[in-house]
Parts: sequence; C-alpha cells; structure tokens
Amino acid sequence: MLVAEHRAQPGVDHVAPGCADRYRQLFRAPVAFSQPSNSIWLDPDQAFESLATANPELVRVNDQIVTDYLAKLDRDDIVMRVRSKLIEQLPSGGGDEARIASELHLSQRSLQRKLKAEGLSFSELLESTRRELGRDYVRDSQHSFNEISYLLGFAEPGNFSRAFRRWYGKTPSEYRLRGAAQGVFLPTPVASVSWQPKLTIASGGRCAA
Repeated sequence: MLVAEHRAQPGVDHVAPGCADRYRQLFRAPVAFSQPSNSIWLDPDQAFESLATANPELVRVNDQIVTDYLAKLDRDDIVMRVRSKLIEQLPSGGGDEARIASELHLSQRSLQRKLKAEGLSFSELLESTRRELGRDYVRDSQHSFNEISYLLGFAEPGNFSRAFRRWYGKTPSEYRLRGAAQGVFLPTPVASVSWQPKLTIASGGRCAA
C-alpha cells in the first residue's frame, strides 16, 4: 500500500543500512526495506498523467529519427535484427547481449557465432549503432546533449561527449556548430538540467563511500 502523502514508494530486498536516509534523499520518498524484491509501487492514476514538461514536438522528432533509421534495416538479417533491438533498448540503458539473444530466441553463444560469421562482435555493433544514431541526433538541433545521452543509453553526458569525440574527432557542440556554420542545421541552446548525485550501493545494500 502506498504511503498516503507519496504517490510512489520504493522497496528494496535488503535490511536498512546505516545510510538509509540517503535512500530517502535519492528517491524523495520513504523506502521500504527487507522486501521480497526490489520494486517501486506507483499510484495507477499516475501512469496516465501527462508530464508537465511534455514536449509533443520533440517526441515526434525522436520517433521520426528512429522510424527512418529502422526503415533502412533488413529485418531478416541477423545484424539488422540485433541493431533493431539495440535501438529499442538503448534509452533504458539497453545493450545487454544475453537479453537480446533471448528476445531473438537464440542462445548467447549462437548469437555470437552468427555475428562472427558477419565479421562483427556484439560490442562492435553496439558501438556503431550508437555512433550512427548519435550523429543523427546531434544534427537535429531540437535535441539537447543531455537528451541525446539518455537516448543512446549513456549514464552521463560526459561519457557521450567523449565517445562522440572518439567517433568524429569533435565534441557534439563543435560538430553541431560546424554544421550550423555550413547551413546544414541550426543549433538550439542546450536546456539546463538538474542532475541528482548518484547513490552507489555495494553488495548487501551497504552504502559506498
């Protein structure tokens, strides 16, 4: 049952550690410890509410970029099938080889063997998928770099920026500005985003220093 004044309540499967207050700060809600599994209980009505910051136009643009990209793929090709799954899962931190193999009804070893026959490894395919989508997103000035980091499954914007420099020899902002100077696309100011500090939990629920 949800706590009356909160519309979401996290539950974790270990006893309350000495730093339990840090959990409450992170989730901004009471946390139930010693639960059967890790979970978050939500008010059902909340799932159907529109976000106050929702941007229908940005959603349309995101969907169009992915739709255009997927339209190029041959769904009978194992490489393209894996790439399609990666695109679906990246925003939620996807890119897990075992999970994708299972969704394709293959063992992980069979997937590796099929990709090897195509001259690729799973990590190489993940890298190229992020690289190509990252270029398309950066070219579209309606996307902030924080948003692009999320869409590509990077934990931090800095990780995306370093990867993009490795791929294209320029930071995302340099690449976008160059395109704007050439009249290819127009830059949009990056919206400020408030990032909450991460809580690192060690094995058994102990809080890392």
